[in-house]
Amino acid sequence: MRGSAFSAGSLSPDRNRGPQAWALDPAIMFRVAETIVAATPERDADWKTDYVRTLAVARWTIEALRQAVRSGEVPLPKQELPWLDRIAAAVENLPEDPAELLRRVRDAYPDLFLLEAYALEALE
Repeated sequence: MRGSAFSAGSLSPDRNRGPQAWALDPAIMFRVAETIVAATPERDADWKTDYVRTLAVARWTIEALRQAVRSGEVPLPKQELPWLDRIAAAVENLPEDPAELLRRVRDAYPDLFLLEAYALEALE
């Protein structure tokens, strides 16, 4: 895709404009892809694998974004810093087992979260 809006150089100048631009930088997206691949088993991937990969990317992104903010690479207004901490705490409180997450959500929101509405009833 040489010369397209998605070429490696086109987004890099915007990388330091904020967390959204940083996250869309090709180098960051490449690291996200590496994280996904590293969290994927060589075989027997299933619905649990999707959750494991999502959790791995969330953890990597939080740490990488914190480092980018600390180094000054990504400007983040002071009033937004607590949100990064809240997101990190929420991710750290997620269970390792996706079935446990489904149980937690179902128990916390029994009238709002219907497994069958998301074709998840077979995952229990």
